[in-house]
Amino acid sequence: MKKIIVLGNSLTAIKALEALKSYGEDFAAIFISPENTFPYYRDLLATLPVKKIPQNKIFYRPSAEYENE
Repeated sequence: MKKIIVLGNSLTAIKALEALKSYGEDFAAIFISPENTFPYYRDLLATLPVKKIPQNKIFYRPSAEYENE
């Protein structure tokens, strides 16, 4: 199994890994990021207090999906 190290915790990084996975690549990914959270939509942060978007809606995926992979 290949090991991939990802620097940063962005949606771009997640989408790149999803693309590799769609080609049938078998790998383990390690994320190195100063943030202690799962990837989220950063552009929604500004609207979070104004539009009262539930906090769980800013994340790209539910946390359970990351724990199962």
